[in-house]
Amino acid sequence: MLFRSIWLVLPVLSASLAYAAQKEEYIFTAPLDGDVITAGHTAVISWNSTASSSALVSFYLETDKDEGNVLYTIATSIENTGAITWRAPTNVSEGDDFVISLIPEADEDHPYYSESFSISNSTSSTTYYPTEGQKYDAGSTMVLTWKVDDNVQYVSIYLMQGNNIHALQNISTVATAIENTGNIGYIIPSGTAMGTNYYFEIVSVNDTDTVVYSQKFTVISEVTSAETSAAAASAASASSLAAKTISSAISSTSAVSSSALSSATSSSGGSSSTTSSSATASSSTGAAVEVSPKGAASILAFFWMILNLL
Repeated sequence: MLFRSIWLVLPVLSASLAYAAQKEEYIFTAPLDGDVITAGHTAVISWNSTASSSALVSFYLETDKDEGNVLYTIATSIENTGAITWRAPTNVSEGDDFVISLIPEADEDHPYYSESFSISNSTSSTTYYPTEGQKYDAGSTMVLTWKVDDNVQYVSIYLMQGNNIHALQNISTVATAIENTGNIGYIIPSGTAMGTNYYFEIVSVNDTDTVVYSQKFTVISEVTSAETSAAAASAASASSLAAKTISSAISSTSAVSSSALSSATSSSGGSSSTTSSSATASSSTGAAVEVSPKGAASILAFFWMILNLL
């Protein structure tokens, strides 16, 4: 009975660990709670993920009051790039309870949702990215957006750093003499130093005095990225699940041993003996049960197997 209990548990434990280790995780970094998207204008969807960049994902516009009821299809079966742009449809009524759902193709039954945001027909309160204090991993893909000046046809864009917006240091060139569309994708260089004082500078090609700055944002190192944190959380979850399963197995095994011991005691007229070479374990009810040296060795072998699985 002891070995039967152990071997009944092992397949469940193995499958649980495998699922936890392989499960993909996605965390939205835009839109965030309170962001305002103007209908018909370019907006940003960005996210961090533990999945491969070649994994396929789909995005849909929904409301947080009726998740699962798709209002608008944003993109389907695209690669897991970490950031895309989209335009909120103009035929959707204004509101502040919209969410975006991310559906991994590998696990369509487990969608991920952004925080709630607003869609407005007005441009006066549009959210541009990066937002104040927004965090990006060095080496990650992001999308920069800015308010378009209709009098400016071409712009150049630079990554800047400094505590005073009037005395910034040029870190790298994002793009030169591009059309003033109001958005551009950008991969933050992997060697970019950590810092909380980064800006993007958008400069008119024809009039260098016409300059627009993004909000101040943060660059964090690759080793402390959200992807690494999510992976660590997933591993911790797997370990926790394993610990609970092991605990359950031990309780089950102890209960079986206790039952067997009671039967043996009853059949021998209520007497039992304990030898100096036997080990003692506690059952789920707190009573002491005797385990033979051979049984103790089997339990130790079980623990060693579990440790190897972890």
